[in-house]
Amino acid sequence: YTMFDYLDIGTGWQRPLKICKGDRIRISGSYKDKYRLSDGAPWINVEGDPAIPTSGSEWPCNLEGCKQGMLVMKFVGKGSGMESIVPVGREATFTAPEDGEISYRINDNSFFDNVWHKSGSVIDHTSIEVSPAK
Repeated sequence: YTMFDYLDIGTGWQRPLKICKGDRIRISGSYKDKYRLSDGAPWINVEGDPAIPTSGSEWPCNLEGCKQGMLVMKFVGKGSGMESIVPVGREATFTAPEDGEISYRINDNSFFDNVWHKSGSVIDHTSIEVSPAK
């Protein structure tokens, strides 16, 4: 099945979904919707801020290719408890190494000052889609 949701930029890991070993999923976020992570920061989308790569343990995703504010996904294995966090950006494909659970969020360590872009009375909201990969 396909799951549709809206990204919440004001909280951590969202919408835990069960996944079985060997399942291959595609997760994506809408590119046109903008938000920013603090007053005066640039408007960004699910690809994050290219000027600010993240490294260090204070970031949920600190692998090469991770950027501040980008859409990221976490997998937690049911049996092993193994946890892995991977960059998603606009889209990523993931194959479950064992039964477990996935969830997603933006790569940020402070949520209180995150805001959606607003144009007139229209407020952006990033849509998320999780579906079987082909």
